[in-house]
Amino acid sequence: MKKLLLLAAAAVGIAVVAKSKSDQLKASAAKVTSDPRVQSALATASEKAAPVVSQVGEKVSAATGAASSFAHEKLHPEGGQHVGDGAPLDVPEVPPAAQEVVEETDPVSAPEFTGFESAAADDATAEKPAEE
Repeated sequence: MKKLLLLAAAAVGIAVVAKSKSDQLKASAAKVTSDPRVQSALATASEKAAPVVSQVGEKVSAATGAASSFAHEKLHPEGGQHVGDGAPLDVPEVPPAAQEVVEETDPVSAPEFTGFESAAADDATAEKPAEE
């Protein structure tokens, strides 16, 4: 029990010391950033960085476009279609025998599920009783 109490006291002490050090670091950072020399250097760096940032943005944009084109060519070597092209996809016709199997096993058209559409429509169009 004494060891547990000692460990708890040590943990509290460490937390208090860490909090005070954190507060000291925040105060030092605020003092440094409010210094006029630092503000001047920050303004100069921002002015010099603006054109570099725009150049980097243009290069990144060009590189991503090239990478996208390269990937598209590798994925679709014959200029094949995919969902994002906007072109209609070539969907093969379903053979009649397969269509019959689908119709026979389709749960929505099964006899147990027929008639629900008309019941829902009847509920929606039913007149509400007059309120008094």
